[in-house]
Formats: sequence, structure tokens, C-alpha cells
Amino acid sequence: MFVSFSSAKAGEPAGPRTATEASSPTNDDVESTDDDATAQATARRAKQHFERGVQRYEEGDFKAALLEFELAYEALPHAAVLYNIGVTQVEVQDFAGAYVSLQRYLVESNQASISEERRSRVEHQMEVLETKVGHVDIRTEPHGSEVWINGVLVGTTPAAVALNTGFAAIEVSHDGHETRRERVMVLAGKTFELIGSLAPTTTVTTTTAAPTKDSDRSAALQRRLRATWVFTGVSAAAIVGGTAAGLIALTADSSLNDELNELVDDPVEAEQRQQDLRDRIDASALAADILIGVAVVTGVTAIGLGVSVVVQRKQNRSSSGAAWLDIEPRLGGIAIHF
Repeated sequence: MFVSFSSAKAGEPAGPRTATEASSPTNDDVESTDDDATAQATARRAKQHFERGVQRYEEGDFKAALLEFELAYEALPHAAVLYNIGVTQVEVQDFAGAYVSLQRYLVESNQASISEERRSRVEHQMEVLETKVGHVDIRTEPHGSEVWINGVLVGTTPAAVALNTGFAAIEVSHDGHETRRERVMVLAGKTFELIGSLAPTTTVTTTTAAPTKDSDRSAALQRRLRATWVFTGVSAAAIVGGTAAGLIALTADSSLNDELNELVDDPVEAEQRQQDLRDRIDASALAADILIGVAVVTGVTAIGLGVSVVVQRKQNRSSSGAAWLDIEPRLGGIAIHF
């Protein structure tokens, strides 16, 4: 297998031996398939990465060695490679990663593949790593929520995760719920617990109702009603103006008669004043005629619009069967119908 802990310093992992001494992935580790050529190529690729990893480890290039071991495990998962990954992660100060890798090594290795002595030594090494890492215990509702730590998906709740010491950004998310975010300080040998429930998300739905025939009829009715009031107002103003103009004309005519009686001794001045008064009478009469004409036209229009409004309202309410109160504009005021 791999080097025993007997050759390592107390409390430290030992590195892999050379590829000839270690148990690297072989063809026997590939499940039998119909495509033997593909299986053999996979095993050769895994073995090449494994051997290069051992070489880089012996040269002291631990980052390159870790990459080669990870590529070997990705090509052909083998418990022996997890051990090499774990001891190499210790060398690059990734104690949390080493703890997880050695834990997986013990789980994936059956009783026959490693001796009790080896298992005991690996368990002891994990106890040493326990003093260098912290743990986060995440239990939230609903179960199965995704757990992201420092931007990496590490699993779903409930989850117990080993982390290197320092600050860690934790996110717990689930469809239909608010994402919970926490920034925690991970301490060596300590466990941080994140327990609770994710709040359901609240959505606000805005619905715009499409115009209906009833709403179109109501809008048209309102427009006609407004026009009725406008024409009624104009007609009333014209009547008032015409009446005023007629009174002015009558007053001017009376004044003309008085002038004729008083100014008979001065014919020139009498003629001039008479002409002024006649002009005023003619202007007032013309204004009265125009205003009365406007009053008649707008009054007739207002009556027609008012009748159409009343008829339409009655039709609408008779079809709906609802009780109603109608205010109808008229030339002499308003009429209220129940």
C-alpha cells in the first residue's frame, strides 16, 4: 500500500512512496465493460497521473503533486489515491481538505484493503488535524437546502463541514425561500452552529385588467355626460349674455328718445349724439341676436346629449339589475332620478 506512519515524524503524515512501492490504479480497478480499450486507456491515464504525482511530491513540488493526484482520482476513483491527496494537502497547509480526504479514505477503503494498524494510524492523524481545523454544523429548514462556502457548493442541509481557520462566507439557499448569508470566524477545534429556517419568499404580482365592453361603454358615457354639462353651461351663459345685451339695447333706445326731446335747439349736436346712440343700439342688438342663437344651438345640443346619457344609463342599469341614482343636467337646473 502506501508508506506506513512508522517512518513519519510524530503527529505528521508521511508522503507516498515511489510508484513501484505504492498501490497505484491499474486495469483491475476499472469495472469490466464492453469497451476494454477505453477501460485500459482510462487506467493508463490514471496511473500516469499517479506516478507523476509521486515524483512531484519527492521533488518537493507539493502543489503540482496534489494536482496530479486529483487528476488520477478523477480519471479512476481509487481509495489509495485519497490517502496521497490527504497527505499532500497537509503539505500545502490545507488541513481541512486533508481531514476530509483522509476521512473519505477510511470510508472508501474496506477492511481487507488496509490493516488495522494503518487504519489506527490514519485515525490518529485525523485527531491531530482536528486541532488545526474548525467545523460548521448547518441545520436549516427546509432540508436539502444548498450550502455554499466561500463561493463553492459543499453539499445540502443538514451538513457538517470542516474548514480551515479564518473567516468564511456561508450561504444557504433553497427554491422559494430567502437566501441566508453569514460571515463567520472559524476557530481551530471549535464548531460553529447555523440553525434555523429560511423565510419563504414573497412575490408581488401586478395584474393589469384588459379593457372590457362594459368599461368602454362606461367611458363613452362619461365623455357624453361631460359634454352635456359643457354645452349646458355655454347655453346658460349665452342666455344671460343675450338678455344683458337686449337690456342694453332697450336702455339705449330710451336714451335716444330723451335726446330727441332735449336737443331740438342744436341740430348738429343732436345729430351726432343720435348717431352714437343708434350705433350702440345696433351693436347691442347684434350681440343679443348672436348670443340668443348660441344659446339655442348649445341648448338643443345639451338636450340631445342629456337624453342619450339618460337612455344609455337606463339601459346599462336595466341590464345589470342594480339600484341607481341618476343626476341629469337640464337647462333650468338638474333632475335627480332614482
